[in-house]
Amino acid sequence: ERGITLKQLRRVKQQIKQRCKAEGWRDWQQKLLAPRDVSLYVVCDKVIRPATEAKQTSFVELVAFGPQPPKWFASHWWGEPVFDFIACLEQHSRDHKYEWKDDETDEWKEVCAYWVCAYGARCPCAAHQARASQHALARALWQPTTSGDWRRSS
Repeated sequence: ERGITLKQLRRVKQQIKQRCKAEGWRDWQQKLLAPRDVSLYVVCDKVIRPATEAKQTSFVELVAFGPQPPKWFASHWWGEPVFDFIACLEQHSRDHKYEWKDDETDEWKEVCAYWVCAYGARCPCAAHQARASQHALARALWQPTTSGDWRRSS
């Protein structure tokens, strides 16, 4: 019930575009980052953790209007650029026709949510991250609505 949609991931992408340079985001080597180079490690530090820590909730629970059962589990490396990861999910969605533009309303429609641990797990603190994500991951994988395991290799 805590899968994330492409629309929600695109809002994360907008946050990165708006805040990265303005706030001087840096990587682990203290190198200034361009938005296209921001990894999930940085997004967790700058976006997810500050938004979820006080309420001890998942990021999805903050941005969703209700349950969003994941159809796919997306496994990926946290060090890859978030924009690349989103682009892969967008292509996957197009390939499976999970997203389309409604000709009448000119709005994008979607019928798929993805289990992405950083957004779906309730792990506000790094010390509990592995245990919390494993529990949430197991539930996501065993849901009857989860179609499969989609992995992107680098």
